Amino acid sequence: MEKYRDQLLSKIADCHTVIDGISNNSAWSIIVRDFERYKKDIDANWHLVNDEKKLAEFRVTKFAVVQLLNTIETYKTDLATAEKELQKLDNPEKEVMKDYDAETKMEK
Repeated sequence: MEKYRDQLLSKIADCHTVIDGISNNSAWSIIVRDFERYKKDIDANWHLVNDEKKLAEFRVTKFAVVQLLNTIETYKTDLATAEKELQKLDNPEKEVMKDYDAETKMEK
């Protein structure tokens, strides 16, 4: 349990570092603006492409762009999840922790 707690604390610290570091960063704002333009260009032009290979590249590129654009929200979600798990771990009398090891053994 202590190792899991340390992992949660590390995850929380990492999430805070990323969120605090890029939320109001001017370079990040420029990157987001440029990638939003890339996404818009893909959305505006995909239907003009007949080459399946190029369409596949558009899909992969758009997926990567959307992932990048959602970076802060993804870290906020990860942060909330880690904090919730830490809360459960620190307050076992108020929270019911799921025993994944026992559950896995029962399924076998």
